[in-house]
Amino acid sequence: MHDEPIVQESGPTASGSSPVSAPGSSPASHDPGRADQLDRPGGLERVGRPGGPVLRPSPMVCLMLLAAVIATGFAVRSSTAETGILIWIDVHHTPALDGVAWALSWAFESPRAIAVVVLLTAGVAWRRRHLIDGLCAGIALALTWGTSYLVKLLVGRHRPAWTLLRHHVGGPEQDPSFPSGHATFTTALVVVVVMCTRSGWRVWIGAVGCVLAAGVAASRLYLGVHFPSDVAAGIVYGAAAGYLMFRATTLVSHARPDRRASQDEDELRSGPGEIS
Repeated sequence: MHDEPIVQESGPTASGSSPVSAPGSSPASHDPGRADQLDRPGGLERVGRPGGPVLRPSPMVCLMLLAAVIATGFAVRSSTAETGILIWIDVHHTPALDGVAWALSWAFESPRAIAVVVLLTAGVAWRRRHLIDGLCAGIALALTWGTSYLVKLLVGRHRPAWTLLRHHVGGPEQDPSFPSGHATFTTALVVVVVMCTRSGWRVWIGAVGCVLAAGVAASRLYLGVHFPSDVAAGIVYGAAAGYLMFRATTLVSHARPDRRASQDEDELRSGPGEIS
């Protein structure tokens, strides 16, 4: 006599328990709500991949952070109390650090930053096989960068006094100082790339991106072209605005019913298509 294999049921069926899923089937195929989350409006980030979903801050929290950045700008607009920090950094210059700081700042000056936006757009569109997804990433980054410059003009804080520093790498910068455009751009770039990236790689991409953003922010202080509060504000603004802009652009692009239906079918057949 052969024992019949016992199949352990895991949930309610018609009699109170649900049948065991067929081998190879996806939980999303049995749960319409779960399937809808694979391509919900508001971002390319997905659920159901190893590593978990992208952390989704409240939009209201992001808006409050942006308001706090602007309020801080007006509060410190006429302050020069941070100049002592820049003078301390200035006396610790070395030729090697001069080169690194200059290179990091040069890499994200306006012409190169525009190229980064174009490359991000093309890269996401290629990996996702949808031009609109690449445009969402590129537009979000460009809008974050552009609006930060409007905040610069609104606050109108002057740059640190160039004559107080002994070591000059490059020339003085004349545009308003608050917030740092370099810090804003690189932080927003990291946020957008992480949100477009497959779950399994998000931690690594985020870690490398944070090191890059921190290096660029530090280079602006090292070169004496920004106060510490400018750089800190740029980091906060880039993170909050980058997240909001990306969610807004993807929400608009995914609002079309025909596109939603087509992508839902593709995602359920092949799995989420984040950048790998």
